[in-house]
Formats: sequence, structure tokens, C-alpha cells
Amino acid sequence: MILMVALLVPVLAVLGARIFRNPVEGVYLFVALSGITIAPAFPVIGDRLSVADLVMVLTIAATALRGEIFAPPPPGRRLADQLAALFVALCTLSSAAALIHGQDPARVVLFSAIYLYGYLCLRVMLRLIDTPERFARMCLFWAAGAVLVSAVGVLAASGIWRPGWSVDPLTGRLSATMKMSGQVASYLGPALFILFWLGTGRRLGIRRNLLALGVLAMALVVMIGTGSRLAFGIVVLAVAYMAALLAGADRGLLRRGPALGALFLGLGVFLAFAAPVWTDESESYSLARTSPFERALRIFAETSRDGRAGLADWGGTRYDEVSTAAANLWRDPLFGTGSGMFSATYRLNEVHNTYVGILAENGPLALLAFLAWWGWIAALLLRAASGGGGPGARLMARLALGAFLSLALYQITTNGLRQRPFWFVSAAAVCAVTLRPVRQVAHPPAKAIPA
Repeated sequence: MILMVALLVPVLAVLGARIFRNPVEGVYLFVALSGITIAPAFPVIGDRLSVADLVMVLTIAATALRGEIFAPPPPGRRLADQLAALFVALCTLSSAAALIHGQDPARVVLFSAIYLYGYLCLRVMLRLIDTPERFARMCLFWAAGAVLVSAVGVLAASGIWRPGWSVDPLTGRLSATMKMSGQVASYLGPALFILFWLGTGRRLGIRRNLLALGVLAMALVVMIGTGSRLAFGIVVLAVAYMAALLAGADRGLLRRGPALGALFLGLGVFLAFAAPVWTDESESYSLARTSPFERALRIFAETSRDGRAGLADWGGTRYDEVSTAAANLWRDPLFGTGSGMFSATYRLNEVHNTYVGILAENGPLALLAFLAWWGWIAALLLRAASGGGGPGARLMARLALGAFLSLALYQITTNGLRQRPFWFVSAAAVCAVTLRPVRQVAHPPAKAIPA
């Protein structure tokens, strides 16, 4: 441990100095490293602190010292910032009420700090990712993170390199570089649209297009290999969305030939794999024995054949969590149980649904603020996707909308507030349609630090 600290301190000092000179580099690294959530456990916070968080803490400190985090955001972003701040403020008020009612102070403060930290991540990104060049570079770093997650996942699935932390030891579900398999879709799902952009954009050249399409295929395989039904659904909807973009985009923007070839090849391979799994009745689904690649298909097939198509059948334990939350809303109708306190209050897992979780833990006012925030982002993206900004701008807005919708869909079966993509994908979606040319940007110089 002493040796690790001795090595870490100079690395952080060098990294901190570099980030202070150019804080946007911290944002790039944060987005790339958010694909790695495996981390050692610490007292109170557990294993929630990752390498990406160390980078972002340095970035937040640098922007505070330089005054950038206190500056107003670029035009078109103020309302997103204000609504996010209102949402976090209401969550903090809910946590304060929970403390007054005797809830565990360590847990309440911890989750309040997580939400505040998430907002600061969003606030920094809204101020620093302000030009097309910066946005493109952030996307490239995100793609690099997706390459790492996808490569580790594919190696683990093939058995070529299968470290214990890359798969669930009981079910074999892929977690790649993530702490849990369920986190993979939150990072890779929105990144699919960046990989699609890199795989079809004419400006990149055919070789880079083919390389990006290969990574996109790997990412889709890894998402299915997580064994998550929601990840499977995101894959299906994302591929359909991308096919629609190929059909409707300007021919001068996208190179369709390789992408269409990859699409038809992928559909053929998928159908050849899925048809036997769907029709096979010789073996029932088993948590420990069923391949994670077959898991979603077998569950869907069995519930369909047995006529079990109700929400309780499809939702499983998640339905129980939502039902418990709905049945107990009257106990804390204004402020909820407090951030992170649902499981401790009702002796269940946390609500695996962000929308219901906010209502149960932080109350109806916080949920309304959240819906206003994300609803405004969706409206902003829809307006840009159908507006008159030119074919390139509309394509960018449609890609950002696809990434944002994948994140919104992901929230249905998990509580994403605790995950980094919840905050940085929201910020990136706003940034995508509110960029301004370099000549309009005047970044403030670093302020001198008094001796």
C-alpha cells in the first residue's frame, strides 16, 4: 500500500498540473476511463471511487481555480444547467429530511455527495465542451473507452483471456472492465452511435470506417453477452435506429456500402443463432446453466410460450421493487425516504428503475424537476434533429438523440443516478446541438494562485 501511494502521488501531481493548464483534457480522460469501474473498496464509500473519478476531481478543482466552473454556460445550455441544479437541490433537501427522521447519516451523506458530484461533472462539461473540435475529440476518447470495454469483453467471451473480474463467476455474464454486467449497457449503449458515426462518415476514409464497424460489432456482441434483457432490447432498437439513419441521411455524409453489408451480415448471423434458441424447448432457462448470450432470448421465448406476458412475469424482482415503492409512497409523500435509503427502509434491493427510484427516495417534486430536465433535453434534440441547421447538423442531432434515448431506456431497469454515464451522456447530448465555432470562443486564461 505504501509503495502504491508513493507511485500514485507523483502521477497525480503531473496529471493535475497538466489538467490545470488545459482542463478539457481532464474531461476527455474522464469519459474514456468511465468504462472502467473496477476499483478497490474503501471505508464508507466502498468500491464506488474509480480512476475516472480521480481525474474528474482534479478537473473540477482546476476549473474552480481558473474560475471556469463559475462562468455562465455557452448559449443554449443555461436551462439544462439550472434544471439539473434544481433536481440535485431537491434531492439534497430530501436527504436533509431523512437525516432529521433518523436515517443512517453516513449513507445519506454519501448518496447526496454522489449526486452533487454528478452535477459538477455535468456543469464542467457544459462549459468546456463548447466547440466542434472539442466535442469530436471527446467522442474519440469515448470511442477509445468503448474499444477497451469491447475488446476485454470479446476476449473473455472467447476464452482467450478471461480474468475473473471480466465475467460473473456464477452466470458467466460479461462484465468486461465494469464492476457488474448491468453497467456495461450504460456506457456502451450511447457509444454505439459514436462508433456508427466513425464507421460511416465519409471524411474518415474507408479503412477507418471498416475498423470502427468492427468495433461496433464487438460492442453489440458484448452487450448481448451481458445477459441483460434490457441491453438486448437496446441493441435491437439501436440497430433499427441506425438502419433508419442510413436510409434517410444525405449520401454525401455517410458511406452506406460497408455499413449495409455489415448490417445484412450481422442480421444473418443473428437470425442463424437466435432461431434455434427461440424454438428450442428441450431445455428450460437456468440462471447458472443458460449461456448469457441465450439468456434474453430464452426468457422472452418461455414467457411468450407460457402466456406469461404480464408486467410481473417480465419484470421479476424489479417488479417487486417497483410495487413496494408504489405501495409505500404514502409513508413519505413529499420528500421520500432520502437518497439511497429505499433498500434500508424496506429491506429490499434498491429500486431498479431511475424514475420510480427518484419518486420513492426523493419525492414528487424531485421527480418533476428530473422530468423537466430530461424532457427539455429531449425537446432540444428533437428540434435540432428536424431543424434547418443543415444535413450535418441534423445528423449530429439524430445521433445524439439516439444516444440519449438509449440512456433513457436503460433507466427503466436500473437506478442510473449512481453511474457516471447518467451525467456525462446528458451533458454530451446538450453539447452536441449547442456548439459554436472556435472564433466565438474566448477561454479565460488560468488565474494566478497567490503565494
